[in-house]
This record gives sequence, C-alpha cells and structure tokens, in this order.
Amino acid sequence: MGFRVNYSLIIRNQVVHGGSPTVIPRLVARLQQTTLQHLVAWQFHHPRFSVSWVPPLPGSFKINVDVATHDAFSLAACICRDASGRIVHAEARRLLSVDPTVGEAAALWLGIQVAVNSSWDYVYLESDSLRVVDAVHRPSCDCPWMIDSVISQIQAQLVAKPHFSCSLIPS
Repeated sequence: MGFRVNYSLIIRNQVVHGGSPTVIPRLVARLQQTTLQHLVAWQFHHPRFSVSWVPPLPGSFKINVDVATHDAFSLAACICRDASGRIVHAEARRLLSVDPTVGEAAALWLGIQVAVNSSWDYVYLESDSLRVVDAVHRPSCDCPWMIDSVISQIQAQLVAKPHFSCSLIPS
C-alpha cells in the first residue's frame, strides 16, 4: 500500500511543480518493478512473511483505490490488476477537496468508472477506508453528508453491476 501512495505523491509533485504527469505505461512499469523489489526484500529478510494480496479469480479484476492529500488538493488513485496480478491500468485524478473521506470516496468512484469504461464484468474493489466501505454497504441516509452523493453513485453502480464488489483491506 505504501508504495502506491508514494507514486501518487510523485504524480502530485509533478503536477504541483508544473511538470507533466507521469505517463501511465512508465508508472505501471515502476509499480511492477517496486512490487517485485519489495517482495524479494521481504522474502529475503523475513522468510515467514507471506504476501497478503490475493489475486482475483480468472476472468476478473481487482482494483485497489487510495487517496493522497496535500494542503491545497488531493489525488485519488486506482491500480487495476488481472487474475495473474499484472497491472492493467493505473490512474490518478486531482481533487479540489483535501478531506480524506471525500478523497477515499472519490478514489472508489474512480475505480468503478475505470472498470465500467473498460467493460469489465467481474470486479473486486478494495479500499482501506472503513468509513467509505461502511457507507457503501449501508442505506445512503446513514452516510456522512459530505460523501452522500458519490456514495449514492457507487451504490447505484454496484446494483447495476451485480458482479462488482467492494471490501475493506487493512492499510
């Protein structure tokens, strides 16, 4: 999870300092390389450590979402992997809000939009925001007001796409 946030921050820094955002294929390659380096390092130093990420079933996709906040804005990000664990899409979107809950909800909505636009039928969405995941699984009247509209959109898509699911992962 930490290295995903690092790359979100790299993109954020490029945007803040006037540079062009990272090209997605370069970002994907860096994420894959960093993932491999982390796995090798943990296996070498901690042989009993097991990787907790579990790939989705064949023919399905897993989308991890997160947000990075800054004083003036936030970045919502999603990383999409196929059943072999290969990164097939990564995207970050600049948000005007600096509220972490709003950003987490926006990141989940970004993940859903990517899945719908990619015509994926079986999708597992994962977020580390208990507040957002709980809001998705409750009636919208129980939702914090600041994320009510985006949560309603997410809930509508989860109803329209019965093979989409949303779950909490530890951060």
